[in-house]
This record gives sequence, C-alpha cells and structure tokens, in this order.
Amino acid sequence: VRGVEGLSEDEIRTMFLTYGQVDRLNMHDARDGKETIRVASIHMATAEQARTARAGLHQKTMATDRVLDIEPLPSDTLLFVGNLEASTSEQDLRDLFEPYGPLKRCWIMKRKDGTSKGYGFVEFETRTAATNAKAKLAGTRVGDMGLRLDWSDCTTENTMQSRTLFVDKIPKDYGDSEGLREVFAPYGKVIDCLILRFPDTQRPRGFAFVEFDKPEEADRALEGTRDLVFQGSKLRVAFANATRERMLASRSHRVSVEG
Repeated sequence: VRGVEGLSEDEIRTMFLTYGQVDRLNMHDARDGKETIRVASIHMATAEQARTARAGLHQKTMATDRVLDIEPLPSDTLLFVGNLEASTSEQDLRDLFEPYGPLKRCWIMKRKDGTSKGYGFVEFETRTAATNAKAKLAGTRVGDMGLRLDWSDCTTENTMQSRTLFVDKIPKDYGDSEGLREVFAPYGKVIDCLILRFPDTQRPRGFAFVEFDKPEEADRALEGTRDLVFQGSKLRVAFANATRERMLASRSHRVSVEG
C-alpha cells in the first residue's frame, strides 16, 4: 500500500479491519524510482478479504491528501518456471521440485498442438518449501539453459498465457529499446519494449522484456526469432513471467496488499 505517509499503523489497521481479519501489518521505507517512500505490507486472512479491501480502499483520498495506491502481492507458494526444454514433461518438472516439499500441482503451458511453450508453474503446499526450491534451483541447468524462477501472481488460465518475452544475449553496448522494438514489430502489436539497465551507471544489462498485445503474437515472435542474430549476437528468446516482469519493467517497486 502506497500513500500512507502521515498515517499510523493503528489507523491503517483500522481501515483494513473493516474488510476482514488483518493477520500481519508492516510499515517500512521502499524505493520508488529515485524517491524513498513509506509503504505498508498487509496480509489479510483470505484472498477474498484482500480483494474486497482493495476494491474499497484503492485510490481513496486520505485526510493527509495522500491517495492510497494498493496492489496485490504475488502468491508465496506459486512459482513461475521458465527456460524449460521442449522435451521437459510435467513428470520431469514434478521430479525436479518435489524433493523440496509436497506439491499441490505442477503443469507446463502448451500450444494448441500440444507442444510446450517452454515455461510452466509449480505450486507448493507451503511457503517454506517454495522458498527453499526457488533458492536452490534458480539457474540450475536443465539441458542447455538455466531455469528462470520467480514468484507468480497469476490467478487464472488467461493470465498464465504470457504475452511477454524475455530477450537475452543482447550486446552489452546496445541500449536502443526502440531499435529492438522494430525487430519484434512484424510479429504483432508491441505494447512495450524495455532494455534493462544498471541503476547506478545506466549501462545496458544485455537483456530486455518485450510485451505483446496478445499471447499468440508473443508465441509467433518466439518462433520467428529463435535463431536470430542481432547486432552480431545470437539472441536467446523465451517466455517471461508476464505479470511480474511487467511490474519490473514499469520501473517502480510496489509493496502491497497480500491475500
């Protein structure tokens, strides 16, 4: 929750108690671009209570003249798993993650023809197991690529259909996001294209996120750029964890309501 400057923990808790049980509430400072702001992290008893609280309080103007900005935190048991080999099966995925704790479910996202999109999801029974698996397996090489693991805030089949591509192996001296956009534009409507930079030096980090309007456009771009050589370097393109990567690309870090 942003916009809480001038409010005490008791005042914030009282606001949210109107919508249900507040299990945890923490106040701390966070970076928003170059600015340091005061934020609150709130855990409600149920997801439904969190959704109701957001519906009632988001964009509400407080007596301090601050406007509350409330966004949900990602699940703490659901992991996005990227950079999967085309041959990786759901049983392979289960065998890889199950040693870290009991799973609720795991699945690989597939095209209409049944082929793998190269990413999937693993949901654990507990946060401890999910955190341990993420720490131990991130970057683990399965075939030719290292696994990309991140918390996922996807809640429906639709949001799990990624429209965002992770583009790696961009030359470190190339930072023209608009130039990269032109490479992907033939495959569909590009909503956003961002080459990430180091915050202290603003030098390009060698990778980018490209967001399309539709999942099938992103899929078409993935296939079309599989062996593409760009600025002398062979790009490595994979589906990204759409909702989380969009939050990263927005250049703002939010601390929010979790349910």
